[in-house]
Amino acid sequence: MTSDVPAVGIGMPVYNAEEYLSATIGAILAQDFRDFELIISDNASTDRSAEICESFARQDSRVRFVRQPSNRGATVNFRFVLDQSRAPFFMWAAADDVRSRDFLTQTVAVLQSRPDVIAANCRTRFDNGTFERNRMGDGPIEHDDPAQRVLAFFGFWHANGRYYSLFRREALMRNQALREEEYLASDWSIVLELLKRGKIAQADGGELILGSRGMSSRNLFRYYHRSPVDYVLPLWKLWRFTERLSATGFTAKQRFRLRTRVIGLNIEFARWRLKQALRARADARAVGTAQSAHD
Repeated sequence: MTSDVPAVGIGMPVYNAEEYLSATIGAILAQDFRDFELIISDNASTDRSAEICESFARQDSRVRFVRQPSNRGATVNFRFVLDQSRAPFFMWAAADDVRSRDFLTQTVAVLQSRPDVIAANCRTRFDNGTFERNRMGDGPIEHDDPAQRVLAFFGFWHANGRYYSLFRREALMRNQALREEEYLASDWSIVLELLKRGKIAQADGGELILGSRGMSSRNLFRYYHRSPVDYVLPLWKLWRFTERLSATGFTAKQRFRLRTRVIGLNIEFARWRLKQALRARADARAVGTAQSAHD
C-alpha cells in the first residue's frame, strides 16, 4: 500500500466458493491500480474457501482475512466488510465475480474528478451473457433532480449492476437501507437511496463479469418468501421503502410515477413467479410419470 489508509477498500463476503474463489481474488490482486485493501469475510464455509483465502492473505499484505465462527447470514457479512473498511472509496466484490485489470483505475478516476458523483461503475454482464445496459442495470444516472434520478433507475426487472460500483464510503455509511433487514430487491433500495443523494456515472473503460453460479443464482422465491403476502406481493417491502423515500423532495406527479413503476414491477415479478411455479410443477409431473413407466 502507498499509505497507512488505502484509497480503496474492497469487501468480499464469502461462503462455500472454492470453485471460483481463486480466479476472483486473483483478478482483484492483478488490478493495475494497486492502492487498495481487500477485506475477505468467510461466513463459516464448509469447503476449502477459508484455506484459499488464508493462502492469498499470506502472499499479499493487501489482503485482510476474517473467518466468522458461525454463519451470520449474507446481509450481516456484506455489512461487516463495509464496516471494516477504512478507505474513502469502497466496493463489494462477490466471490464469483471477475473485474478487468483497469476496473479500479477507471472508476477511481471518475470519483476523483467528479465530486457530484456518488458512485462509478463499468459496463457489466453475466459470465454467460452479453453487455446489455437495460437488463444489467449498470448505466449512468446523472440527472440533476434527485427524484428524476430515482425514477430513471426503474424500467423492467434488471440485475442491478450498479450495486457493484465503486462508492464513496461515507455515503454508504449513511445509507439507512443498508442497515435494514434483507428482502427481495433490498439491494435496489440501497442504490435508490444513494441516487437520491448523488449521481452514478459509468466509466468509459473497464468491465465487470458477474458470476452466474453463486449467490446470484439462488432460488429467490424460496429464500425470500416467508409469509403469504410475499407470494401475492413479492415486492411489497420495496414498495414500502419507495413510499418513504419519496415522502420528501418529490412532487405529487413524481410520487405517482414512482408508485406506478413499483406496482408494475410487482405485477411483472408475480407473473414470472407463477410461470416458474407452473414450470416446476410440470417438470415434477414429468419426472413422476417417467418413474412410473420405469417401475
